[in-house]
Amino acid sequence: MAYWLFKTEAETFSWGMQKQRGAKGEPWSGVRNFAAAKHMKAMKKGDLGFFYHTGDEKQIVGIVDESDVLLHVYADETKFRDPVSTAMVTKLQKLDVTSAIEALLPVFDAGHVAIVMDADKFLGLITRIDLLNYLRRRVQ
Repeated sequence: MAYWLFKTEAETFSWGMQKQRGAKGEPWSGVRNFAAAKHMKAMKKGDLGFFYHTGDEKQIVGIVDESDVLLHVYADETKFRDPVSTAMVTKLQKLDVTSAIEALLPVFDAGHVAIVMDADKFLGLITRIDLLNYLRRRVQ
């Protein structure tokens, strides 16, 4: 699985603006950097993307991966027509890089995703699946 960061100015193209477009959404056509556009096109099923507001806000406002979508549509296939925002995880909780692995359990129990920080520096994120994979490898 690859991780992708979608950076945008909140005033120019915020997640809220994208959600207002409804189920149809809107193509992200303002990508001026050729390498960034190429990487976006290289995304594959199962990759994890997160939407980051730059500028004054400087925060991740949502994350979506394949498991979020599958859980969303599990009981009702018609939900495949719903906007991505309805399946996206917006419950994000910051943890310090020095936190113990046990600190992840209440985060996941609350249905959140852990954002790992070193003071104000973003280091990465940890999902429930990441923890399960880590523990699985540890006992093998």
